[in-house]
Amino acid sequence: EVCGAPVMMLTHVLNPVAAKPGSNLARCQAVCFESIRRAMAYTRAVCPKVEVEVVCAVYAEDEPAVPEFCAAKGGLERSLVDVCQVRPARKLPLVGDIYRVALERGTGDAVLYTNVDIGLQPFFYELVAHLLETQCPALGITRRNIAEEPIDPAQMCLMMSQVGERFQGMDTFVCPRSHIREFDLGEVVIGLPTVEYAVLGNIDAACGFGCKLFKHLHANFHHGNEQVWRVDQRFCDFNDAQTTGVLTRLKARQPGCPPHCLFDWFQAKFLKQRPRAKGFKGRVMDLLGLRKRHPEPFDIVSGE
Repeated sequence: EVCGAPVMMLTHVLNPVAAKPGSNLARCQAVCFESIRRAMAYTRAVCPKVEVEVVCAVYAEDEPAVPEFCAAKGGLERSLVDVCQVRPARKLPLVGDIYRVALERGTGDAVLYTNVDIGLQPFFYELVAHLLETQCPALGITRRNIAEEPIDPAQMCLMMSQVGERFQGMDTFVCPRSHIREFDLGEVVIGLPTVEYAVLGNIDAACGFGCKLFKHLHANFHHGNEQVWRVDQRFCDFNDAQTTGVLTRLKARQPGCPPHCLFDWFQAKFLKQRPRAKGFKGRVMDLLGLRKRHPEPFDIVSGE
């Protein structure tokens, strides 16, 4: 069991924002922080050999939003404004800079990144450590969307107890610290579509194509499905182009990726290439509808 193994340190890197009081982001961020407090307390009590430190990659003006349990903060200077000519642009951080801060100011064996509008179940860190120990060297977890209300730390029990709906959005990424220096994330920024493909593509390539994406875990949650990034398609196009460039460069560095790995899927999506041909058995199973389907709300742990 994980709790009987040597100590595993997880560095959880966040990007807090000094959001307008009462705004949706401010409320979701408060829920996120409270869920992290509870998850850290649960881990200390139930699984003490898994340790968690929180590092906040923030701009100077956002430091007042950093929660008290943060072990280190700061480190951000560049943003979308500096790398994209479209105006007006929001001050969105580059995801590569967030990982740089995690490396410079964190000490964990693995680095875990989530958005600040993602809530965690109390057992979240124990689950991540267990998956790293028994399932794969690195991973992503898709979120579950719960009701838009309530968004209130005082009603955490109501939010955590909701089954919600499975969503394809990937907001949780975990990778061994030792591989992060190999990342090529270009000028991809957070808060816009396709950032998850750039991050997971790098993680999968750096970890020998052993990364798994878990789509059926009740591990985290997000309120509703408000797509605030749909402000200007030009910003989405910018991030899409950056992700395409990242995957093109990674493909040149990693020409021998195995079929059906996450990287193979991503390069098929962004580089307009057909995925590797499935074997005869796989094609027949797809044709006859025999491939395993996971029922809702969720099924047992699986990386498929």
